Amino acid sequence: MFFENEFRAAAAAPASVGIDEIIRLDLTSLPLIRRQLGIGGTLCDALRFVVAVVRRKGVRYLSRLSIPLLAWLLYKTFCELLHERQLRAIVTTNMQHPASIAVHRAARKCGQAALFHEHATTPSLVFSDRGYERLFVNFEHTRRMMIARGAAPEKVQVLGTLGVRRVEPPSQLRTVGICINDLDSPESVEAVTAELQRRGLAVSYRLHDADPRLGYFRERAGALGLGFSSARASRIGEYLGSVDLVVAGNSNVVADALLAGKPVVYYWPGADELFDYYGFVGYYELPHARNLQALAAVLGELQSQSSQAC
Repeated sequence: MFFENEFRAAAAAPASVGIDEIIRLDLTSLPLIRRQLGIGGTLCDALRFVVAVVRRKGVRYLSRLSIPLLAWLLYKTFCELLHERQLRAIVTTNMQHPASIAVHRAARKCGQAALFHEHATTPSLVFSDRGYERLFVNFEHTRRMMIARGAAPEKVQVLGTLGVRRVEPPSQLRTVGICINDLDSPESVEAVTAELQRRGLAVSYRLHDADPRLGYFRERAGALGLGFSSARASRIGEYLGSVDLVVAGNSNVVADALLAGKPVVYYWPGADELFDYYGFVGYYELPHARNLQALAAVLGELQSQSSQAC
C-alpha cells in the first residue's frame, strides 16, 4: 500500500478478498528496499536501470526517472522477498501507479496468485487484466467495463455496493467542496470558486494526497477565506461530512461521495477523451458540466431544487 486511501481500503476489505497482512510502503522512504537488496545491491540495480534508460530514451528522460526507478527497485525487492516467503496471494490496490504494477509483476514472476482490490474505482483507460486471478471492485459499472475489455466474468466480483445511486441536493445547500487533484489547473479551480462565491455559497478545498501543490492551494484558500483540507492529514469521510455538495472532476472523490451518499457534480473542462474518465456520469446520470457556463446552469438548478425542498 502506498497512499492513505489504499491502506484504508485494504484494512476495510471483507474476508472474501483474503487479505491477511498489509505491507504499507511510503514512497518517500522505503527501508524495505534497503533491507532486501542491501545498500550495495540497491545502488547497483539503480545504476543498471539508469544506464539502460539513458541508452533507450536519452539523457532528457532522466528528469522523469524517479517513479520508474522506484518501480524497478520494488520489482527487484519483491522478486527476492517472494522467493523467500510462501504467501497465498499478493493483493494490489492500484492498477495505474508504476509501483503497484511492479509489485504485481513480481508476484506473477514468482508464481504467486495475484489479486486486485480497487481502493476506490478504476478508469477504463488504465484497465488491463495483467493476469489477475480475481478482481474485486466497488461498483457494478466497473465490473461491466472490465468484462467488456476482456476480463472473464467469473473473475470480477462487486463488493456489495450495487445499491449506490446519485443523491439529490439537501434542503439546506450552504457549503460546497471543490476536490482537487493534479489534473485540475489552478485557473479552473479559481473560476469555479468565483462562481460558487457569486452564488452566496461557502467553499472548501480538498487536495489529493499525491498533488504536489499543497502549499499553493493552502495559501490560496487562506487568501480567499475558504476552508481547506488535505487528504494527507484527514479522512475523506470526515471532509464529506463538512460539505453539502461536492464538485470534482476526474477524481476518486466522485466514488467516495457516491459511497457516502453525498451529492456530487462532475466538472471537467479538459480534453474530450478524458471526459467521464471513471464512467460515473453515464452510469449514474450525475449532473455534469464541460465549461463554466454549463456549470453555472447546473448549480442554479441544484439551488432551485434545494430551495423548493425547504
